[in-house]
Amino acid sequence: MTPAPATDVPPQSNCPGSSPNCDCGWTNNGANCGTDDGSECFCRCCCPSTNKCNWQNGGGGGGGGGGSNCAMPAGVPSDPPAKNNRNFIDCHGKLTLGGPSGLQLVDESGAAVQLMGMSSHGLHWFPNCYTKEAIQHLTENWGINLFRAAMYVGEGGYASNPSVKQTVKDIVQWCKELGIYVMIDWHMLNPGNPNDGTYSGAQAFFEEMATLYKNEKHVLYELANEPNGVQWPAVKSYHNKIIAAIRRIDTETIIICGTPTWSQEIDKAAADPVDQPRNVMYTFHFYAGSHQGLLANVETYASQIPIFVTEWGTSMASGDGGPYLPETKKFLDTFNSAGSLGISISWAQWSYADKNEVSAALNPGACSSKSWDDTSCSGTFLKNYIKANAPTCGNTPSVTSAPDTTVPATDVPKTSAPSTDAPATAVPKTSVPKTDAPETDAPATDAPRTSAPETDAPETMAPKTNAPATDAPATKPGQTRAPATDAPATDAPKTNAPETDAPETMAPKTNAPATDAPATKPGQTRAPATDAPATDAPKTNAPETDAPETIAPKTNAPATGAPDTDAPVRTDAPATDAPSTQCKMYDACLNNPDCCPSGTQCFKNNYWYAQCLTKC
Repeated sequence: MTPAPATDVPPQSNCPGSSPNCDCGWTNNGANCGTDDGSECFCRCCCPSTNKCNWQNGGGGGGGGGGSNCAMPAGVPSDPPAKNNRNFIDCHGKLTLGGPSGLQLVDESGAAVQLMGMSSHGLHWFPNCYTKEAIQHLTENWGINLFRAAMYVGEGGYASNPSVKQTVKDIVQWCKELGIYVMIDWHMLNPGNPNDGTYSGAQAFFEEMATLYKNEKHVLYELANEPNGVQWPAVKSYHNKIIAAIRRIDTETIIICGTPTWSQEIDKAAADPVDQPRNVMYTFHFYAGSHQGLLANVETYASQIPIFVTEWGTSMASGDGGPYLPETKKFLDTFNSAGSLGISISWAQWSYADKNEVSAALNPGACSSKSWDDTSCSGTFLKNYIKANAPTCGNTPSVTSAPDTTVPATDVPKTSAPSTDAPATAVPKTSVPKTDAPETDAPATDAPRTSAPETDAPETMAPKTNAPATDAPATKPGQTRAPATDAPATDAPKTNAPETDAPETMAPKTNAPATDAPATKPGQTRAPATDAPATDAPKTNAPETDAPETIAPKTNAPATGAPDTDAPVRTDAPATDAPSTQCKMYDACLNNPDCCPSGTQCFKNNYWYAQCLTKC
């Protein structure tokens, strides 16, 4: 972790090196300072006496206090009005996966939903930051509609301090009372293998959560924050076990699965999805200063698997450097309509904490003084972007095409969701009752946060650490979205996804917090539902082991063009001349091998059913 800055550096600055021993005589009191080269000594010698440091102008470099020196990138207002998103859930209810491809997060009426919110840092490290008052301020003033409760398991977290689970329960209850969604994050980071003995309590934990919250509409489960140093087969094995345990209790709630290399290798999940993919999404994490090269991956795989960006930062993977605001905005703007299908991707920013690092949204000391708007440059950008872009009950994502009227709602009865022809307003605002219940080929840039200097090649980035340096050395590297039960895109040959050869040498980011703050860094979607609300699909008749085995293998050859807008190509796709007489009715489609090839899931609103109807 980076020690406290030298005394000649402003307190809001985090210089990129680890030693304050810089001879500043060459600067002639700043007269000889040129352009910020990102070095430690430029930061320590020139920042105090000039206004030439990148962080003083909202650009790259070291450090990140907010205020007048934090310039917003083009398209982000500098002082937008407050946004109140209280009771956002009342307009949407339980979320599932749907849309024409089964890859879009949708609400009970089938309308696309995009969540924009905040992730906590380690709940056990910054307890003053996680109160109902803080989350209420974020909801009623910033306009968040999601809060992620990052419960560290290792590094002094749940494995050794089980009482932190009560904080998770409190946050779930507060979010329910405020009417926003909440993500329960099993925040595994160090060790990086989710099968490690440190995480032996995962199944029991999620069985308890599923039992408590199976009937709640606002809860999402995240199974593994950032697997690292382990290949996808091992990570998938863990996910299969936990998903099965949850589904025995809770058959509906969205589940989000972490991917290898600090949740960057979404291509691995696309090539080999989990065994029970229904209402399951996959995690993607990025840090703008280190991972610009991964933006193309999002564009490619958003049309193949359901993605949820459960963690991202404006800094480098280490948690410091920057903030890189224009680069961050490129990611966020892409999430508003990603890939050839225009999927809107939901996200949570890392992190709502007052840790002394660039990626933290608050300035040091803000939580203890309850100064919820005392934002860093990163936090100021985040707050302004959410105010300007987050959907509210009066401004929700629109559906690009109307639901298919040839599919009678009575064919797929589901008492918990409105019929396919029911208007979105059918979800009453009283529907959410309040209770008292509280691999080697992808960049490893997310590795532990170290002070390694930034380079042009992401591979050289040192990992970020999230564990407090004083009591746990964590090496926190760089965080997904649960796959849809019917996400067929993952079955298709990935001939158009060239991103599998991303840099592999990236140093993991570490999460060890600064000596004066507990942890350095522990640790989006809006696509229209064109066929019919995913919630209308019979959730009980969809086999959980539907991962087709006859799918054509994915290749690494770069795509020659954008993926087909209907869905990725697959060798077992229905013939183009599928008989229209059989497509018109659900039962006919279900039993028609031309519409639902052997080994695939065919139920109303999923990919194969939609394709059958399209041919009609």
